[in-house]
Amino acid sequence: MISVVGLNPTRNRKKLVYRIGAVFGQISRLWYHLTPRDTFELFGKMFDVPSDTLEERLKYLIGKFEIEDLIDKQVRKLSLGQRMRCEVVASLIHSPQIIFLDEPTIGLDMIAKQRLRDIINEVNKIENTTIFLTSHDLGDVENICKRIVIINHGKILYDGNIKELRRNYIKVKKIRVKFESLDDAFKPFDFMKILKQKGTFVEFEIPNSKENLEKTFELLTDGYNVEDITIEDPPIEDIIKEFY
Repeated sequence: MISVVGLNPTRNRKKLVYRIGAVFGQISRLWYHLTPRDTFELFGKMFDVPSDTLEERLKYLIGKFEIEDLIDKQVRKLSLGQRMRCEVVASLIHSPQIIFLDEPTIGLDMIAKQRLRDIINEVNKIENTTIFLTSHDLGDVENICKRIVIINHGKILYDGNIKELRRNYIKVKKIRVKFESLDDAFKPFDFMKILKQKGTFVEFEIPNSKENLEKTFELLTDGYNVEDITIEDPPIEDIIKEFY
């Protein structure tokens, strides 16, 4: 039997609604011509939050999400990033145990995305709220989630920790090296694939293994004077593509 926060979703549908929240990146729950405050108060009534509790809850959430200057403006006058912060507040008014986030950062600029991700992580940490996230932006996944489920045509391809996904499925590492000087041309091992070389800068890939890393460091430290070195894993998108 499927159980969500101790309730059967079929038999206890109404009770379950009081324990979950949802945010949809492409569908607003805020009334377009009303202010966020109006929606917050309406949601408080819908979820039977006592007036004094609602007042304290809103004071906390408004301060945490830094929307003091937004709550009395009409929703249609808010930017997308401002609206999304208000959307998350609306989903948290009744202190849900679980929040479902569907593309919560879609259309946001880089700064607004990171700000919203930080807030979501803080809610998870402070209120112990379980976050279910669906997103095509894998930056959301890496910044918010500890566990990732990769699904293709209804079949689960991977279900586990993101760190383990990186550790176990990374096939190559990209290494960038800036040498102090190169009297002779850089002479790579056979397993190294040179991507770029200009002056004293060399960028190459190696198959990911402890042995290859040890040989690479031995070559660089024993045979050359290194000014700077950077080791980079492939983006999570490239790792996930290997499953399909």
